[in-house]
Amino acid sequence: MVTEENDGKLERLKKALYSKNVEFQETFPLDLKEHGGAPDTDFAEDAEEKPKLETPPPDFKNNKSNLSLWIFLSSFLFFVIALGVFFFIQVKGGNTISSSNIKIDIIGPTQASSGEETIFDVVITNENDAPVELADLLISYPRGTRSALDRSTDFPREKIVIGTIAKGEVVRKTIRPILFGEEGTMLSLGFTLEYRLANSQSVFEKKATYDIPVGTSPVSLKVEGLKEINASQDITLSVTLNSNSTDVVKNLLLVAEFPNGFEVKEVTPKAIEGKTVWRLGDIESGGEKVVKIKGRVYGNQNEEKFFRFSLGGESSLVPLSIEAPFTKTNHVVLVRQPFIGATLTVDGGSTNQNVVKPGKDLRLAVSWENNLTVPILDASIEMRLRGSFLDKKSISPDKGFYRSSTDSITWTKLEDERLTVIGPNDDGDIRVAGKLFGSFAKEASGKKNEEVLVDVTIKGKRLSEDNVPEEIISTISRKLKVETEATLSSKIVHYGGAIANQGVLPPQVDKKTEYTVTWGVTNSLNDIEGAKVVAVLPSYVEWGDVTLPTSEKISFNKVSREITWDIGKVLAGGGIGGSFREVSFKIAITPSLSQIGASPTLLKIASFTGRDTFTGTDLVTKTQDLTTSLIGDPAFKYGDDRVRE
Repeated sequence: MVTEENDGKLERLKKALYSKNVEFQETFPLDLKEHGGAPDTDFAEDAEEKPKLETPPPDFKNNKSNLSLWIFLSSFLFFVIALGVFFFIQVKGGNTISSSNIKIDIIGPTQASSGEETIFDVVITNENDAPVELADLLISYPRGTRSALDRSTDFPREKIVIGTIAKGEVVRKTIRPILFGEEGTMLSLGFTLEYRLANSQSVFEKKATYDIPVGTSPVSLKVEGLKEINASQDITLSVTLNSNSTDVVKNLLLVAEFPNGFEVKEVTPKAIEGKTVWRLGDIESGGEKVVKIKGRVYGNQNEEKFFRFSLGGESSLVPLSIEAPFTKTNHVVLVRQPFIGATLTVDGGSTNQNVVKPGKDLRLAVSWENNLTVPILDASIEMRLRGSFLDKKSISPDKGFYRSSTDSITWTKLEDERLTVIGPNDDGDIRVAGKLFGSFAKEASGKKNEEVLVDVTIKGKRLSEDNVPEEIISTISRKLKVETEATLSSKIVHYGGAIANQGVLPPQVDKKTEYTVTWGVTNSLNDIEGAKVVAVLPSYVEWGDVTLPTSEKISFNKVSREITWDIGKVLAGGGIGGSFREVSFKIAITPSLSQIGASPTLLKIASFTGRDTFTGTDLVTKTQDLTTSLIGDPAFKYGDDRVRE
């Protein structure tokens, strides 16, 4: 039972706990171990109860040690089991199959004869303790390989079905491909054995390769011709093919690469691809074929010109290309300084100028010089001028004689006494003037990609060491391409145009008046690509955003205020009439007080640009500014151009 005294103490403690004004004194820790007396209590029943013993907390340190020991023992046991399984497999073997126990040996010659049948034995050995099933041998051959059964088609790969290869069994297969390659090159054959295991759908592989050099070519290639020539001199190359094969070599293709500065004039037999590719068909065992090439070499002194030839079978996949070359050869020609140096200039420009303009004067000059240490006697010069754009009536040589029937001009010692004897290092020149027809003249009707051909031949005699006269020759040839002529027309109207316009004429201050601008482009002789017209709109002129025809690509840039007509390609028109393109668009002006009495500019200079696809030259033509003076408008009256208040 609780006494009143104790009850009072409890009540006071309770009130103190909930009071804000009571302050508690600091307490001190109670050390129960040093307390010797029994607790003062009036609870007799509680004193008779025995204290309960609490379970001590677990020892985590000891548990952690036990767990580590358990993990170690488990790992050691797993290692022992795995080691036992490994030794069991190694000792007993079972039915385990490894690709390392399958061997592929290729037995073949030390070199292959290109175009001849080559025999290889493929030996497959299964050293596993179990069979392999559904085995196939896949062979990949070098490019250009043919089958011995069909020499006309490509044979890039072959599949040989083998089936089951028993434990310890040796399988031998023989292949007979016809390999092609350039002499001295290395060819590589690839072998892949694909197989499966019993009760398995997985496919396994074993691979091997065999490299073999090419010994001899089935067809030899030889090029004969001069190895040193004078600049601008003709040369003839003879390309001879001889068969070294015991069989017929089919579908021969000869491909030539000519150097810059070589002009092909004649080839026998006829080439089929830009005078550089010949289909020569089949060649019999021991047979021979000859290709002759005639042309003219241009170049600088001591410049080497490389002629390259490749021979092989034509690809069945890519026409006019060699599947695998049998042989390649080069022929090098050294360009020497000509005995008589000669240069041709056009219209006073450089010696490399090859473009002339229609409707303009044509001025040709040939300069010559004796490069020998001895005199040149009785020299003569002949110039031939050909081309439908050349006005023959306008040709006027300086001192020489023009013969229209042969389109030639000649100079001899009778016309020019300087040609009687040309001493060492002596030089001189001759000149010819003429005129070209205009690109829109009737003579140009139906013409396209026209040229003026100029051929110059200088001849003379010199005394050899034994005083025997020897003729020497120097030549020049030039093709002068005639440039196309493009015209740009630009007109502006208010009445009667392709687009209806609002407003009044003459234009009035603070009132809008609309106009229609029409651009037209005409092209004559050659196609033009990348063509466009650009003009700038003044800041006080508005873009009407109306164009006709809508198929034409015309745009306006608000920032740069450029109007651009993207024409693209303009086809050649063949002279009279030409090829014509046209577009119309609307613009407007609201005049200001500052423009009273003036004829404001409505559109600044329009510029046409494009590229002549035949000559490769850039074309540019421009128009004048367009103002409110509507010269092309049939209803326009004098004074309607000036702004009124």
